[in-house]
Amino acid sequence: MRSSLIAITILLLFTACKKHSSSDRCQDFSHALMKEDFPAVKSVIDKWCNEAGSVPVDASFETVKQKFQQIVDKVNNECELQATLLCTMCIETLPPQTEIIITSGSKKWTLDLTSEEGHFISLVSVHIY
Repeated sequence: MRSSLIAITILLLFTACKKHSSSDRCQDFSHALMKEDFPAVKSVIDKWCNEAGSVPVDASFETVKQKFQQIVDKVNNECELQATLLCTMCIETLPPQTEIIITSGSKKWTLDLTSEEGHFISLVSVHIY
């Protein structure tokens, strides 16, 4: 009896634990964009940025661009959204920022991201148009 209870408990623990799937993440991302919930958008984007890895110190322009392209590819491959890398390090701030356009039907958002050397890419702002 005792071993049966332990087996059932273990089974329940494994079935109750659920990894956040890419479709869940995309749904969270789309919902956050539609609601204009910047903290929620940032939370999802930052996860994709962390998966792309940090920007190496003394990274070439092409290396930095590839990091941003990985994020664009994640959105395009995992979500029912269209992402386009508009420009890399084109916003003249310190550090420079990159723009990614996200499209869903007739709605568009511009994501401004920063890529400081030795750090992960992170979301700075979202513009809706």
